[in-house]
Amino acid sequence: MLNTIGKQFAHPNGICGRLATKVMNLMNHKMYDMVLMHLQTTEARTILDVGFGNAQVLKKALRLHSGTYYGVEISETMIKKARQDKALQGMELVYGKVEELPFQDEMFAYQYSINTIYFWESLDQGFQELYRCGKPDSICVIAFYSASWLKRKRRLFPMFHCYEKETILQSMESNGFTKESLLTMGKDKGYCLIARRK
Repeated sequence: MLNTIGKQFAHPNGICGRLATKVMNLMNHKMYDMVLMHLQTTEARTILDVGFGNAQVLKKALRLHSGTYYGVEISETMIKKARQDKALQGMELVYGKVEELPFQDEMFAYQYSINTIYFWESLDQGFQELYRCGKPDSICVIAFYSASWLKRKRRLFPMFHCYEKETILQSMESNGFTKESLLTMGKDKGYCLIARRK
């Protein structure tokens, strides 16, 4: 049962996937707020959401910050649902994974991913692609739960790969990003790592 739930968090599919993303919305709302507050401080006009799920963050971002938004997602269920949403009409919402982003070089001024990093096939390949698709001096934001918090919840999240924040930062820096800040959610519960493309 728990393994099934974990698979839905990693790759939402069908009715169960839609329910899983609603649970994620409730769990992740503080992380959403951190990313959205930071986005509002920038002048970014081309923005990519990596792993947009049921597109709750995209819809909030549209109301808070003007720009041209794009989304990439591995779940066909989530893409179909988002494309039917009137608030997202005309937005480019496509299938793809972070290791092979279906976008041109130097396309985005701001890229973010919230609670997807546990499911990436490769940190380095993911950050190489985010670097490739980012404009020079662009921002990349990665929000994630701490390894210690996830390990304490291991029965609930058996599919999650637990990364220490230092491991994520090291991978970002070795692939061309420079840390700007690290926002903390709770006492070692979660983080929002903000980095700039060199």
